[in-house]
Amino acid sequence: MAQYQHLLIYKASYDAFFRLVNMINHFPREYKYSLGERIQNAAIEVIVLIYKANSSVDKSVQIGKIIENIQLIYLFLRLSKDLKIISIDKYAELIEIFDGISKQAYGWQKINNN
Repeated sequence: MAQYQHLLIYKASYDAFFRLVNMINHFPREYKYSLGERIQNAAIEVIVLIYKANSSVDKSVQIGKIIENIQLIYLFLRLSKDLKIISIDKYAELIEIFDGISKQAYGWQKINNN
């Protein structure tokens, strides 16, 4: 079984997940189990896909799904900001974190395609 805990993308995604969970715990009840759950599920899926990609010979499908889930997280975070559930500062902080994860995924994809 391939080691995944040492991957920077895994560590960043794992840490980002806990930041998101902490943020979602402060969501109003009306959004916690709809929008909050969608954010949480997309973040969990990113972590699972990193594990699967690292274990696969052809990583391109999983990396594509990682990027797709990050795009969903961007969308859900923007909705959260626009609904004034999270502050602009929290939004910017999380977008910056997921930009870093996204860049790592694109780099991984580039290496895998060569």
